[in-house]
Formats: sequence, structure tokens, C-alpha cells
Amino acid sequence: MDEGAAIRAFAKVRFFAMAEELVAELRSLPGTDIFGDDIGAKSIWEEYCYETRNGPTFELAEAWSSLLDPLIADLVERLPYEQTVLLTIAEQWQTDPCELDYGEGRYSANPEMIAQAIRACLFRIAIDSDWDASDATDEDEEPG
Repeated sequence: MDEGAAIRAFAKVRFFAMAEELVAELRSLPGTDIFGDDIGAKSIWEEYCYETRNGPTFELAEAWSSLLDPLIADLVERLPYEQTVLLTIAEQWQTDPCELDYGEGRYSANPEMIAQAIRACLFRIAIDSDWDASDATDEDEEPG
């Protein structure tokens, strides 16, 4: 495996690990009932899954951004500098398939690029999540 492939493999695993950490945090936060009782969401994570699958609800875009942006920024800030550089390189290669040769000492970190990759992973996890609003509302119904 060449170093480019190794960096990409590392980045893929690391981005998903950070997104999973964010999922755990969102699961721990009680739902806001922003969509009403109809969906039966018990946590912010379930509301995010609903929004991801049924949205986007443009009226809520700023609310989601104000909730998620600081949480993602915190994840990025806690990374060692060396990891931020590697993750930035991997993302730059994703956006530009030509592996750029920056020359030694010219690598830098781009926290916003890393944050965008975490957001993309979070979105994919929400799409693939097994949580379903119809399952949640079925659980709340009393047997007849």
C-alpha cells in the first residue's frame, strides 16, 4: 500500500469514528419535538435521522447548523495537529483526484475541510441508521 492509500484509509476510519462519537452525543440529548409527537423521536439523533431522510427542511437548516457546528468544531480541535494535516491531505485528494505534491514542509491543516468530511459521514450514518419514525410511533401505540 502506498502512502496515499494509507492516508486515505486512515482518514476514512477516523472520519467515521468522529462521526460515531457525534452520534453518541446526539443520542444522549433528549428530543426537542421540533417535528411534533408524530415521529416519536426520543433524542436529537432520531430527529436528525428524520430530517436527513425527509428533509432538508430549510427553516431548520440554521438550527441544525447552530447545534452541530460547535460539536464538530470541538471534535476537530481535540485532534493532534499531525492528524489534522493527514485528514486535510486526504480530503484534498478527494476533491482533487491528482495527488498534489506540496513539497516537504508545505502541508497544512484545514479544520473546515475536516468538519465537512465529518458532516458527510454523519449524514451517511443517519441515512443508513435503522431508526425509523414509523417504528417509534408503533411502539407508543397501546395494543387494542
